[in-house]
This record gives sequence, C-alpha cells and structure tokens, in this order.
Amino acid sequence: PLREHQAVAHHSPILSQLVYDTAVVHFNWLFNGREEALRSLSAWVCRPSSQFTGLHATLALEGGTAVGAFLAMPGQELNARQMADFLALVKGTKGRDRADLQARLEQLKSMETLADSGDFYIRTIAVVAHRRGVGLGSRVLQECLEVGSRSGFRRFRLDVRADNLPALRLYASFGFR
Repeated sequence: PLREHQAVAHHSPILSQLVYDTAVVHFNWLFNGREEALRSLSAWVCRPSSQFTGLHATLALEGGTAVGAFLAMPGQELNARQMADFLALVKGTKGRDRADLQARLEQLKSMETLADSGDFYIRTIAVVAHRRGVGLGSRVLQECLEVGSRSGFRRFRLDVRADNLPALRLYASFGFR
C-alpha cells in the first residue's frame, strides 16, 4: 500500500537514501561528495520548506518497510522550495567553499528550468534496488498521477537523466515525452 506523509518521519532515513539514489552523480557534485550529500538530504527530508520534505512524500510500504516513494508538488511551490534549499546550502557553507558552491549553483541554475505553476511536478520517483523490475515503479507513478489529478492538475512534469533507461521506459509507458 502507498502511505502519505503522516508515516514519513519514521521512514526519513530510507527516504533520504531513496532520494539520493535517484541522482547520485548530481548530489555528489552539488554537495561535494557522498557523505555530505546524504547528511544534507537527511536534513532536507526533515525540513518542511525543502523540495525533498517528507511532508510531500508518499511511501510504498511492504510489511511496514518503505520500498518506494514519490515526492510531488505544484510547480510554483517547487520553485520556492528549491530556493529555500539553495539558501540553506549557502548558509551552511563557509569561506573558500562558498565561492565553489556559488559556481556550482550558477551551473545548476543554467541547467534547470523553472516549473510552471500549472504543472504538477514529480520531484522524485524511487524504488529500493531489490524491488526494481517487478512493477512497483509503475504502481508508485500511477498513484502519483492520481494524486495530481485529484488535486486538479492536468499537466505533469518530471526530469530524468538521459542515461536512466529503466526510468525513461517507465515514463514513456505513461505517455511522458
């Protein structure tokens, strides 16, 4: 069954790991390595203003254990949450590291486009490694689309790495381009 955010606090370690696993290369680059990425994402999952907040997560549970999740929100809300994350990142960085971080953030800004306020933005779809390939990702994505539809959205948006072929196949099977 999928469970919305009320159960997420208990599952925050697995949620931060799931988020990290969706974009390892990106997060390691942004946070300057795995340890800092996981530490920061753990804090962001617990922070209500983050784009990765557990308050926007829906978990797929098996036997009480999270095996998958999605985080999604209106596009306009995503934009504000991204800014809050960037500010938190800058505030937590000191000295010479801050100039390096600012350069990375400028690069990131040039790579990303702002989500439209009419979009239901799917920030993260994730399934633990040992449960991939058995249809769980399809169930998680279907639930995500239903949540967005019930909220009145007709346009859905997500970003995916071009080399993530399983995810690309999943999204294409649901009509994403």
